[in-house]
Amino acid sequence: MTLIHVLMPVMLAVTPADSAAAAPDTAGVLTLRAAVEKALDNSPAVLQSQAQRDAASAARGETRSMRLPHVQIREIAMRTNAPADAFGLTLMQERFSLADFSMGDPNNPDPVNNFATEFEATWPIFVGGKVMAGVNQTREMAAAADAGYGHTRAAIALATASAYSGRWNWRGARATPPRATCRRPRISLMRA
Repeated sequence: MTLIHVLMPVMLAVTPADSAAAAPDTAGVLTLRAAVEKALDNSPAVLQSQAQRDAASAARGETRSMRLPHVQIREIAMRTNAPADAFGLTLMQERFSLADFSMGDPNNPDPVNNFATEFEATWPIFVGGKVMAGVNQTREMAAAADAGYGHTRAAIALATASAYSGRWNWRGARATPPRATCRRPRISLMRA
């Protein structure tokens, strides 16, 4: 457990837990809990981390679906007047007759339309462990994205709490900012 996980609940427990503590009061004082909640709600880093977490979860679901049967339906439509294609489509449709040889120019056929509907069902039985490796990989990626999301939230909360406590410590200690002092070290040389 990191220092962030230990300090954050302690710092949040110091502030009152009632609903009035979640928002600034009428005097305009912002509580620590409200500051942290506001920072977490408006942080682009938290939003980015949430999006990465959602993407990893979606990839995990997609990879899991590779174990299930798949059904594909395709409709193919074609219109051509290319001589070889028109001849082949006419033969495939079983509409070719001897009269087609004697009528017209075979190098300039009339356009031929072809429509085909295809149904395909597949179910992976054995693919050499590829599906399970993908499932395991995306599970680990989703776990890493969850951990990253939690870390980002904790880091934003800690940074907000540090800024909040630093502000109040500075205001409570002095009315003016502290001055930097510099002292010269004394160096003495010993002679033998």
